Amino acid sequence: MLMMLGKKGWIRYNAVMMSMIVAYFLSQFKSRPLLTWAWSLGLVLVLGWGLPRAAAPVFAGTTGSGPVVWLWSGAVTSVSARVNAHLDSPSTQVRLVVSPNPDLSNPIYSAPAVADAANGNTVALEISGLTPDTDYFYAVEVDGVLDTSLQGEFHTFPTGASSFRFAFAGDAEKGSNQPVFDAIRQENALFFLSPGDFFYADITTNDINLYRQAYFDTLTAPRQQALYQSLPVVYMWDDHDYGGNDSDKTSPSREAARLAYQENVPHYPLADNPSDHLDCSYADPAACRSMNQSFAVGRAYFIVTDLRSERDPKSQTDDAGKSMMGVVQKQWFKDQLLYARDNYDLIFWVSSVPWIEAPTTGSDRWGGYATEREELADFIRDNQVHNLIILSADAHMLALDDGSNSDFAAGGGAAMPVMHGAALHRGGSVKGGPYSHGAYPNPSSLDGQYAVVEVTDTGGTVCVSYMGKRLPDGASAPTTILTWNACTQPVTPDPTIALNATDVTLSWADDRANCRYQVFRSQTPYFDPAGLTPATEVQSPTDPTEATFAGDAGDPAVNHYYQVRALDCLNPQTADGPQQGEFDFALTPGG
Repeated sequence: MLMMLGKKGWIRYNAVMMSMIVAYFLSQFKSRPLLTWAWSLGLVLVLGWGLPRAAAPVFAGTTGSGPVVWLWSGAVTSVSARVNAHLDSPSTQVRLVVSPNPDLSNPIYSAPAVADAANGNTVALEISGLTPDTDYFYAVEVDGVLDTSLQGEFHTFPTGASSFRFAFAGDAEKGSNQPVFDAIRQENALFFLSPGDFFYADITTNDINLYRQAYFDTLTAPRQQALYQSLPVVYMWDDHDYGGNDSDKTSPSREAARLAYQENVPHYPLADNPSDHLDCSYADPAACRSMNQSFAVGRAYFIVTDLRSERDPKSQTDDAGKSMMGVVQKQWFKDQLLYARDNYDLIFWVSSVPWIEAPTTGSDRWGGYATEREELADFIRDNQVHNLIILSADAHMLALDDGSNSDFAAGGGAAMPVMHGAALHRGGSVKGGPYSHGAYPNPSSLDGQYAVVEVTDTGGTVCVSYMGKRLPDGASAPTTILTWNACTQPVTPDPTIALNATDVTLSWADDRANCRYQVFRSQTPYFDPAGLTPATEVQSPTDPTEATFAGDAGDPAVNHYYQVRALDCLNPQTADGPQQGEFDFALTPGG
């Protein structure tokens, strides 16, 4: 790889190359003494003059006309965002310039950063204090001069009940410039999510410059560059962009992959160190851990797991000691599920590999980690996490399962919808299954496939729509080949009340199977339960839909008030999909 050598370095480089050319021709004449001399000369030139290994590489490709070579945004919240940018040379003063105006007037600025050889001339710039649900435009200022040759935009996320759409897809060739990226750009998505194989590099050498080149090739490909400058990106790797095929925690390139990810990707705070985006260090790369992260959009919560860098080899015996997540990340994942269950109406889990597959010895998918899969499914069932949807790629297909085939809990009870989106620029393949709504492999590497998910949330009923799309080779617009819709249905618990001398019993009809009910109580009429801990919870159909409060009717001078709330109602065996809703009723049992 060419390095930033300077004039003297360039002379040395040419000398080395000349010696190697001479060595090649001498080898054709089998002149061993002269051949040895030529190779020795090249070695002396390299070692004697010391080519600068730490220098930032100069990459070839399409770039901006100014000092900024590529940029993209991510880690967007309702009030903040992050932009990573690569410069063509070092700088001691790099700032992000952000404005709600396309001409970047009245901007706000990030803290300055330094681009140097240690970070490959790539900086991570963070901005905060933004307004929710607002368009923002950005560019990068280098040494006091604003570079407008490359500009981007993002939309801050909404809060509360909000409707939005996002696109997701994986599996593209390194440096792909397929028209499918233009098609995604036309989808008016809030963000683009890549569940893995962002590029096929299959790097197995622990060299960060190889990853830098792969990111460069991808982020300067014109159509990809245009897409990533138009909206924020959420990205988690799979095998081909982390290491080699079916790679795991033993990958020889793991440390370089982790360093390069944090250097180049505008990711959310990592679970290992949520106070700082960068928990890896160049001085101690072994301190790097998994890249798992999470974020929220309105009343939807996204859990993004790293299923490569901590996974045990697929050849390991499938028992309780074999993990795709690792001990630390798995506990984090469980904690995230509980947090999302209690605070959000919809949960998306990004699993880079297919969830649905029969137990299969040696499989790289969840079928090869069936013991851990059952553990997670049991946890989901036992903790009543019903409003969960899985997003995946890896298999070069569009596919959807409504929950008919996704239940791997012992004895059942953990069915959930599964959505697949791929391949952007690879030939087709089908992995796992079966899928209730079918699997549609990409016809060829000249075609491109992706998925769009719409969340419609007006404060009550929440609807989720999946659209699997294909852009055939030569077509001007994509074709929708797979759709699925699920809306939350109004679940209306209508409590009746029974009193005896001392106790109050509430009971209600279960409008739909598999609902979690929360019962709140207070001495304040028509109270707001926000922030309150439920007095009790009921899970149907396991529990009877009633709640008794001993002693509440015993004091005629004290009034008690109750609210019954239905949450997370799910019947995945029907077309209705995940059901959530909040419907409050206040009752006064009397004095």
